[in-house]
Amino acid sequence: MECKLCKKEMETWESNNPEPLMENIDENRVCRDCNNFVTATRLHFALSRIHPEETSGICHTIQSILSLAFGLKSATEQMNMRIQPTTDFAKEEEE
Repeated sequence: MECKLCKKEMETWESNNPEPLMENIDENRVCRDCNNFVTATRLHFALSRIHPEETSGICHTIQSILSLAFGLKSATEQMNMRIQPTTDFAKEEEE
């Protein structure tokens, strides 16, 4: 099962629903790491008492930012994996 926020494959099924960051909570699930964002958002809304009609736009913006951030993290990790063999080869050549 894939986390609907960071897109990582979850090793086990998680019951973490992404509400209020995402709709369709029957199908969408988030990993344990992303559930921290969901919980923080719930707390923020509860504490700030944002009007319900405003939450949809705010949640969409938060979701977009998180998706972009996780995409950048994934791209950086992939780039580092590609660079590592080249770096190791260069070290061997120096020796």
